Amino acid sequence: MKRIKNEYSLNLVFILLLLAFTFTVNSLRAETTSTELFDVTVSGKGNPVILIHGYASHKSVWDETVNYLNSDFECHVFQLAGFAGKKAVDEEEYLAAVRDGIAEYITKNKLGKATLVGHSMGGFLSLWIASEYPDLVKNVVSVDGLPFLSAVINPAATSESQMEFAKKTFRYDYDFEPGKQTLSDEQRKQMFLSMTIHKEKMDLLLDWTKNSDPKILNQAMFELMVTDIREDIANIKAPVLLFGAWIAYKNYGATRESTKNLYSMQYAKAKNFRIELTDKGKHFIMWDDFDWYAKTLKDFIIK
Repeated sequence: MKRIKNEYSLNLVFILLLLAFTFTVNSLRAETTSTELFDVTVSGKGNPVILIHGYASHKSVWDETVNYLNSDFECHVFQLAGFAGKKAVDEEEYLAAVRDGIAEYITKNKLGKATLVGHSMGGFLSLWIASEYPDLVKNVVSVDGLPFLSAVINPAATSESQMEFAKKTFRYDYDFEPGKQTLSDEQRKQMFLSMTIHKEKMDLLLDWTKNSDPKILNQAMFELMVTDIREDIANIKAPVLLFGAWIAYKNYGATRESTKNLYSMQYAKAKNFRIELTDKGKHFIMWDDFDWYAKTLKDFIIK
């Protein structure tokens, strides 16, 4: 049983490791502004919603969501530096810089209290922003994102205990060799099958991966592995909604109940927390179970 749990946990890490993509055309009429840390595309009218993509992803992952929300909300869709063709930045603490940059964007653009919606790494960032800047946030929605990635592998993990492993695994303190591949394109596509039910997305996911900066991929994953905000989320004043997925892991021993418990433990300190699990979708819940996801999302943030 222990072996099954370990395989399940490691599979989750592979999923978060290999999310990545390339540019697609956004059909929305929108205005785009750029900084070194991110590009932001703004469309729609109403209360502001900030959408943050996941690890190595592209902002177009939110296209269907934005089309659904645009009539009632002003959508600010972020493309983070180093991912899917956006030029990388040299930041010693990349995720913290993005966190503070998004908070500054909310303040500078006088958005008041914004709703944060993030996928995977973007979910982590949304929680972190809401923890550090609680007065800027109206709602937090995390789409399969966690406050501490390493605790999925080992519930007893701490930032300190994971430091050496993360350094060695993601070569954060080493000279990085651009273009070095450890997996073939076909191997990557096979792993992408555990992320979405849509086989036609495999080439897109592969392109997004290959168009992400290798050093940023390593640095961001290193920081995710050693940054634990499970206690910090107690500072969040806004309601928190988590969308979780479990069916991709059932062959590794996961059940709906065990997955719900695993996620809920990570969010134990959140004061106003709600979890919704899809029985249809994998990691890309916004693609795989869109109708259910979109209605649940809108009902949650429109209040």
